[in-house]
Amino acid sequence: MGDLADQLVELRRQLTAQDDPFLTAAVSLRPELYLTIGCLLTTSRVELGPDDTPDSFETMLTDSVRRLAPGSRTRAAETWQVDSPAGRTVGLLHRIEYRLLEADEGWIELRAMFGVFPTGCSEMVTFTFTVSDLGTFGDMRAETQQIVDTLRVTTEEISR
Repeated sequence: MGDLADQLVELRRQLTAQDDPFLTAAVSLRPELYLTIGCLLTTSRVELGPDDTPDSFETMLTDSVRRLAPGSRTRAAETWQVDSPAGRTVGLLHRIEYRLLEADEGWIELRAMFGVFPTGCSEMVTFTFTVSDLGTFGDMRAETQQIVDTLRVTTEEISR
């Protein structure tokens, strides 16, 4: 259990370092022979500027797969837009290969990133699902989209 505990402590350190007061995270554990992190899910609220739209968010996601850190390479990426119960949703499924410099071996990580633009809101909600264990989801795009589609938004008038 020490390895898992160390991984969770490091994960908490990385999330706390983001210093995002709206960041929420959940970790699913896979209970096979050894407990492992199956998926990290992070969500956050983001205030929208006048030029922030589903199309501009999709462009940002597309650009992000081209600008990776050294030792990282995009193996596959696809974006899409759909209407979901909360509003317009933009998604990205991204398969990334990591290889430490001078290392013989690397690893693959899958990410499903979503931006939900609730109808009539001045904020959006982001979801990022990250897995290193490729057996976590049978169809990551469809299964994570189903989770995102459960988002319910309640709005109230803000007096300024």
